[in-house]
Amino acid sequence: MDIILLEKIENLGNIGDKVSVKSGFARNYLIPKGKATVANEQNLLDFEHQRVGLEEKAAKLLKIAEDRASIIKDTTLIIKANIGAEGKLFGSVGTPDIIEFCNSIDFKVTKSEIRMPNGPIKTAGEHQIDFYFHADVSISVKVIIEASNDPQSVDFNPLDISDSDSSSEDIDEN
Repeated sequence: MDIILLEKIENLGNIGDKVSVKSGFARNYLIPKGKATVANEQNLLDFEHQRVGLEEKAAKLLKIAEDRASIIKDTTLIIKANIGAEGKLFGSVGTPDIIEFCNSIDFKVTKSEIRMPNGPIKTAGEHQIDFYFHADVSISVKVIIEASNDPQSVDFNPLDISDSDSSSEDIDEN
């Protein structure tokens, strides 16, 4: 299906480009979200009349994305988590945790703006995550996972069996 892009789309094209995509992608995503329109003669004429306004809108969105990226560019996110003796996390740090931390420092992000190239973080230490604010604006930010003040995260010892005497008796009775 041939479409006309109404905004820049990563890996697809720029404003005004006539591209061919699968019809499901066009009908289910691009057209309903206002990112594209069907390429026919009437829509081509309409687009030429709207071109200046769309390019101004795109420039404003790019400026906003660049401003947001400059705010968090040199920031190191330090997230506290429960960590076991071997440096592994109890659970993981994922996109919702990153969003929650960013909201706590008054930096609003959405799930679609965060990319975690290696998936959820499951170990303590330094990691890199990417923020994609616009098709032309993406940055990498350092995330440091540290032990929280929770006693379990620091003192966890899988070989500690001091309170397990009563539980072993229960097992023997069965």
